Amino acid sequence: MKKINWKIRFQNPLFVAMFVSSIVLPIITYCGMSPEEITSWAVLFDILFEAAQNPYLLVLILYNVYTTVVDPTTKGLWDSQLVIDKTKENKDAIGLEQIKELLDDYDEPSE
Repeated sequence: MKKINWKIRFQNPLFVAMFVSSIVLPIITYCGMSPEEITSWAVLFDILFEAAQNPYLLVLILYNVYTTVVDPTTKGLWDSQLVIDKTKENKDAIGLEQIKELLDDYDEPSE
């Protein structure tokens, strides 16, 4: 059966940041607020309650979550069997620091 390996995805800090942002940022933006204005739990819960009552905002959030969850390297919504069978995140994957180093070492081709 096809599915999504949530355990592996939530071990990746980038995925967690994207997932949370896909929910929180549309709400804050739609309400015309900045994160600095959320100064108490009461304000946060008021914003979330308002968002839950707004069909347009709910559809926007669902769309954002969908685009965050979909793996563009596979057909459809589900993870590949390779990812489903994983038990821990690949720590050897290239990170931002390695990408920056590669770009810094890149020499422009001479004309």
